[in-house]
Amino acid sequence: LSGVRLEGLRTLNLSATGWYREWHNLLNDTTIAAFPSCPQLENLLLLDTDVTDEGIAHMAKACPSLILFDFTYCNRTTFHSVVTIRALCPSIQAVRRLPEELEGHFHCPWGEIHSYYADGSFEFARDVESIGWVCYLQKHVDSKNGGFFWSDRLRYINAEEGQTARYNRAGVLLKPIESCPNEILIVQDRYQRAPPSEFPAIDPDSIPSGSTVILSDWREGAIMCSRMTMTRFTSAEALGGKPPKEVLNRIETYLSERKENTPPSSSWAGEYEDYHTWLDLRDESELRDLLRLESLHLVTFNRAVWEGGILPCVVVCCSVLQ
Repeated sequence: LSGVRLEGLRTLNLSATGWYREWHNLLNDTTIAAFPSCPQLENLLLLDTDVTDEGIAHMAKACPSLILFDFTYCNRTTFHSVVTIRALCPSIQAVRRLPEELEGHFHCPWGEIHSYYADGSFEFARDVESIGWVCYLQKHVDSKNGGFFWSDRLRYINAEEGQTARYNRAGVLLKPIESCPNEILIVQDRYQRAPPSEFPAIDPDSIPSGSTVILSDWREGAIMCSRMTMTRFTSAEALGGKPPKEVLNRIETYLSERKENTPPSSSWAGEYEDYHTWLDLRDESELRDLLRLESLHLVTFNRAVWEGGILPCVVVCCSVLQ
C-alpha cells in the first residue's frame, strides 16, 4: 500500500479471520509500516493479526480520525496501545480488544461481580486483584463439546504482595451456552493460576444457573466449572468500551509509575512482563521462579518438547528489572 492514495476511505477491515486466517503472520509491524496516511478513515479492524504496540501506534498516527479501532486477538499488543490510540485519535469512541460476547457484568456464584470492558480492562468487586486488563485472549475449537471456547490471561495492577511474578499467569476458560445467550461456563484450576489446557467434556444442563461444581475426575478435583449469568452494559455504562473514569485513571497511573509509557521494541513479546504471546505462561512462570528472576525474556520456546516432560528453551535475553 506504500504510495497508494486512500482519500475517501471510511472503513477498512484487515482482520486475519475466516478465509483470511493466513494473513495472521503477514500483517505485522513491517507490513503495517508501509500503510499510507488515511486521514478520513473512521473504522479500522485488525483482528487476530501479528502486530505489536509499534504497529498499532503507526496506524493511529496514520488514521487520526478513527472512531472505532478493533484489534481483538492481537496478542502481541498490550494496554499501551489503548492509551496510545486515545491520545492520537481525538474522535475515537470505541477501542476494542475483547469480542462483544465477553463485554459486560459476570455474576459469580460466590457473590462477586466481574465487569469486562471492550478495551480489555476489567474491574472486580473485591479489594485485591480487582483491576487490570486482559493481556491474552484466544479462541479455540472445542473438540469435546463442539463449538468453541476462549482462554484468557489477566494482568492485575493490584496483586497481593509477593505475587508480582504471577501477574499474567491467572486465567480461565470461557464457553458460551447456546441455549442460554445470557449465561456462560467458566472453567478454572483451583490450584494453578493458569487455566486448563482444554475445556472438559461437560453438559451445561448438569450445572444449575448461578452455581459452581467441582469436576472430581480431573486431577482429583482441581478443576471447577461455574455457570454464570451475564448482563450487558447499558448505553450509559458502556462509554465506548471504556471502564469507569476512576478505573482508567488507576491503570494509566500504574503504567506511568512503572515507566512503561514507551512500548518495548517489536522484537520483544509485549510488555517487559507480558510473555503470553510466545509461550505458555504456566511453564514460563515456573522457569522464572526456578531461576529466581524478577523478569525473564524468552524469545524462543520449544513447547512441543515440554509436553514430553522436558523444559528446553533458548533464552536470548535474561535480565532483572528493578
